[in-house]
Amino acid sequence: MSLCLETPPSFYAMPDASGFDMLAQFEAIRQARQAGFESFLTKEFPAGDVKSVLVQGDPAGEIVAYARDNNVDLIMMPTHGHGPLRRFLLGSVTAKVLHDSDAPVWTGAHTTELRSHTNGHYGHILCAVDVDTSDIPVIQWAAEFARKEGAGLRLIHAVAGAASRRVESDQLVRAELFKLARQGIEDLQKAALSSFELIVRGGKPEIVVHDAVQDLGADLVVIGRGVIQGAFGRLRSHAYSIIRESPCPVISI
Repeated sequence: MSLCLETPPSFYAMPDASGFDMLAQFEAIRQARQAGFESFLTKEFPAGDVKSVLVQGDPAGEIVAYARDNNVDLIMMPTHGHGPLRRFLLGSVTAKVLHDSDAPVWTGAHTTELRSHTNGHYGHILCAVDVDTSDIPVIQWAAEFARKEGAGLRLIHAVAGAASRRVESDQLVRAELFKLARQGIEDLQKAALSSFELIVRGGKPEIVVHDAVQDLGADLVVIGRGVIQGAFGRLRSHAYSIIRESPCPVISI
């Protein structure tokens, strides 16, 4: 577990007269952070084999670099957001890590609907997928994770713009969109050598995933992140929204 101590901007251009005082103050801050970090680890992981690392610099950059240099398999981070707008915010450090890291990133939900699972075990996992071949490794990763956890796994797909309609013509279009989605994801499952139950619902991906987590009692959501701002499919463009809205933790890969 690592803690990054962000260097104050003034530290890089401190006047000569106050240089030693600034250095002493920063060292005192570093020692206080280290002590607090060690105290936290002792309290929260009394019997765990946890390595603590305190680094200095830009938090997101240092986390991504450490994960890369040490072949980290999973980065675990909380999300932050305060006040009435907290559901619409991601902490800047978390957002940067999600964007820059090649490693899977676990983000804890920060809505009031946060669920908990028993004894660190994930029993029910949802893997949100789009009809895109880039989601084949996402399905495979989720399948392997579920196997190791001994958890049940379902796939879920959101057909945007296909919410329930009363007009018959709209219903026909909706049915065709659902059929195409099922066929596309069936092809992905064949390529991934999987045959998990697929749930298809109409609506925005973040709302569909949020509601499915609550309806099915899921403990964890797995999504494909890729380069969020790149053209890797509609679901990836909704990655931030899914993370913000999910009432359970999300692993994005």
